[in-house]
Amino acid sequence: MRKEFLLFLLLPIVLLCSCGRKGSYSDGFNDGYDIGYVQGQQAEASAETTTPTMGTPAQPEPQNGFLFEEIPQLEAAATLSIRTSGSGGYYFVIDPVEFPAAGEGEFYITRAQLQANNFYIRLYVRGGSTAQIAIPLGEYAIYYARGSDWYGEEYLFGPETAYYQYDDTFVFKKSAKGYTKWSISSSDAELISELDFPTK
Repeated sequence: MRKEFLLFLLLPIVLLCSCGRKGSYSDGFNDGYDIGYVQGQQAEASAETTTPTMGTPAQPEPQNGFLFEEIPQLEAAATLSIRTSGSGGYYFVIDPVEFPAAGEGEFYITRAQLQANNFYIRLYVRGGSTAQIAIPLGEYAIYYARGSDWYGEEYLFGPETAYYQYDDTFVFKKSAKGYTKWSISSSDAELISELDFPTK
């Protein structure tokens, strides 16, 4: 009677243990310890073998002539026309070198504020298109980044972004004939390093 009772108690324990082992093999790391171990190994291996990504998908291309920040209309007196070639997109940065000083022709207080805040114009132009904008009087250095897939202002065109700068600065002023009108082409710029491209 005592043997039968012991067998009766041991039989469910043996069955439970064997079922657990069988389940772990057929299900593949069915218990928490094994899952944690395998995930940890995979995470460690992938961290060593993959390169960092931008972590953002490509975005819809902005409209031709899209301004990323509004230009104060009181200041926008001169005209810049930009012509691009090929396909893809162009992200232009029009960086003020110097604004006219007070007393030199027309001068507005907002222009001084623009200079104090490191204002620059950021403009998107599609490949093979022309865009025209009105900008404040002053002297500007002009740059652009070019590429095919747009990832937003932080990543521009991703790892394939190419950077360019125009050799000369462009002066926009008022004369007897009126306000300056510049017309430039993307083909006139020269390739530069990413480190030389202006960032805010």
